[in-house]
Amino acid sequence: MIRKEIIEKIKKAIVPGRTIYIGLGNPYRGDDAIGLYIAQKLKALLKDRVYDEFDDLDTLILNLFNNMKDVEAVVFIDAVDAQLQPCSIDVFPISDISSFSFSTHKFPLDIYGALIESRGIRVSVLGIQPSQLDFNNEITQCLKSLAEQVVGIINEREIAR
Repeated sequence: MIRKEIIEKIKKAIVPGRTIYIGLGNPYRGDDAIGLYIAQKLKALLKDRVYDEFDDLDTLILNLFNNMKDVEAVVFIDAVDAQLQPCSIDVFPISDISSFSFSTHKFPLDIYGALIESRGIRVSVLGIQPSQLDFNNEITQCLKSLAEQVVGIINEREIAR
């Protein structure tokens, strides 16, 4: 169960109708795929505002930088080693990512985050502490359950507009 103060942090990271969600992770390393898993579930609800690491993120980031006037927030969703209890979640400003051990991504998250913020768009990382990162393993049931809660919180906040 997600603690009340974390639920509030998740809700504060979201500007209903004006938030882009980007799921990150490695689909072959167990819990590291949790950002991709959550993005897949969110795509069914928020279609055009949810992306994952395998979409053309370079173009998306450039569009955020140059053209997307209606976007006020970006939330990256990823497994992070923030020294939390396994299967825990928290929301961090993008500036904190250098203090965490993130999975290897196809693009420089810190640079993109700073670029997006320079346009006045708020950037957050919804960080989930993995239980295991073994190759060729599934996401643990604990994180799948947590993901369902996260999707529910985001969907509830988005429809509250």
